Amino acid sequence: MQVVLVYCGKDYYRLLGIKRTANEREIKKAFKKLSLKYHPDKNKDNPEKAKEKFVEIANAYEILSDPEKRKIYDQFGEDGVNQAQQQENQRNAGQAHGFGNMNMDDIFNQFFGGGGAGPGAGFGGHGGNFHFGGGHHQQQHQQQPRVDYFENSDVTKLNMQTISSFYRRNIVWVIFFYNPKDSKIKERAEQFKILSEKTHGIIGVGVVDCEEDEEICEEFEVYEAPKVKIFTEKVSDSGKFYKGKFDWKKISNKATSIMESFVSIVTEQNYGNFMNREKGNFKVLLFTNKKSTPAVYKALSKFSKKMTFGLVRHADPLTHNFKITHHPSLCVVTNHYEYKTDCYTGEISLEKLKDFLRQYLTGKKIANADIQSGLVELTKKKYETGLCGKHESKFCLIFFSTGSHADRRTQLSIEKVMSTLSKSPIIFTYVDMNQNEEFYHHFGTKKQTIMYRPKRNRYAEFTGEKADAESLQIFIDGILSGNGRFTKLDSVPSFEYRNEDL
Repeated sequence: MQVVLVYCGKDYYRLLGIKRTANEREIKKAFKKLSLKYHPDKNKDNPEKAKEKFVEIANAYEILSDPEKRKIYDQFGEDGVNQAQQQENQRNAGQAHGFGNMNMDDIFNQFFGGGGAGPGAGFGGHGGNFHFGGGHHQQQHQQQPRVDYFENSDVTKLNMQTISSFYRRNIVWVIFFYNPKDSKIKERAEQFKILSEKTHGIIGVGVVDCEEDEEICEEFEVYEAPKVKIFTEKVSDSGKFYKGKFDWKKISNKATSIMESFVSIVTEQNYGNFMNREKGNFKVLLFTNKKSTPAVYKALSKFSKKMTFGLVRHADPLTHNFKITHHPSLCVVTNHYEYKTDCYTGEISLEKLKDFLRQYLTGKKIANADIQSGLVELTKKKYETGLCGKHESKFCLIFFSTGSHADRRTQLSIEKVMSTLSKSPIIFTYVDMNQNEEFYHHFGTKKQTIMYRPKRNRYAEFTGEKADAESLQIFIDGILSGNGRFTKLDSVPSFEYRNEDL
């Protein structure tokens, strides 16, 4: 009959995966391993199921780790424990038992957070905080003080209280699973301290004492220390063992090589496409003489969704166009048609680079190609990189100039009108007829000023007798109000010579 009573309700021993003869250490170890498996930050895809399972194993541990509760459970099963708890609750003014209404983080912190009364502070007087260090509480006072090999460093010491920082990661992590009795522990610890200093903010660097937190090591399939394991940004990744030389630089190179990168390679050929991506985003370029993307720039590329990051190699003509003389140079493009930038000068560190870019995100600095101080010269190179190109949705006012005195007056009139239309959907340009007459002939017009709509491949002529500011203003207002008379082009204009039929 006694066996029947034990199996009324949940089988706590089976829940924890232990024998009925398990001792205190075996119960504690089983609970810690299952706690890691159902950790709230490790089960974001199905939090409710994880919570339900964690509550079950937490209740099982609460009962079996308490000698008096375990004795009642062994004799009368779950019903006997519940009855005893109800009696205790009545004596304590009806305090609720269990964790059903608690947030999963709160439940986990009750056992591992290190603060407040633990959930086991119920009947019998054996409750209190749950701390899982090395061995029983009674024995801890008799142990020799443990040497902290990672003091005065940024290394994260991972245990049941701090494991959340790893499970909540969004960067690559390197973890050193060590045995404090390792003869080379001091040397290895020094390498990891350097690693954490050199890669601060770029990769996560953590350590686990496999003597003190054996369950964590087993959870990560580390059964023999020392071992180094590298994890990608994805929480679901189980990591890969590092097999190279135990050297901070080599470990760093391996870890940074698998970092996610949101950096595009930008060349003179694809520059226009890059600048037209993610309309409204700030465009950030790194000019470098390195073959691969630096780790700090990979990390920076995830800084803000409002920024698009590109990398320009030193041999590309864009380096000359932007007049870059030093490598590396990190620059925000302030006017992509005229190759104008604002470049960072100072110590290269992730936080300082973020501070520099943050000035644009907060509006302290402005990078806006739409704000023109004068007409932009429309050349073949700029046209091919997007200025008034076929994908441009804005209007392009194009003035075909011969450089004459009269043309200079017209240009001044256009600039006068332009100053009142800084927020209009118009790009104001001019074409040097002496250099690019073939582009003019593609339009088949005899007028010097046109309003071109690239995306629709059509244009309207300015037909005024006098190109003064007032007449130009009337022409532009008519276009913007939808009253312009447009002519559709048969082909997309280009700066190449157009062969005529003979």
